[in-house]
Amino acid sequence: MIDTIRKWTGSVIGVARRVENLFDLQERSTKAIARLEEEVRALRLEVERLKAREDIVVVKAEAAAAVAAGSVALQTTADLARRLGGIEVQLRLLPSAPRDA
Repeated sequence: MIDTIRKWTGSVIGVARRVENLFDLQERSTKAIARLEEEVRALRLEVERLKAREDIVVVKAEAAAAVAAGSVALQTTADLARRLGGIEVQLRLLPSAPRDA
């Protein structure tokens, strides 16, 4: 009978150890999942920050392109005005054509 009690006690202790190991494993798994959730949350925030930064870069690029286009147009207009002025001066210097009367 004592042997039966010892076997039974040994079995109960073995089961208790397994249950304790399961609780430890569950605790470690819960902590690992919590860390992973924090990392995912941090990555989501980083992605949102990068998206916002990308929008800013696009707006700045569009603004720079508009300024460059305006500058080119202004330079071209100024060049045309200068050339037209030169042609006008040359036309004034030409001798007048005789008028048919």
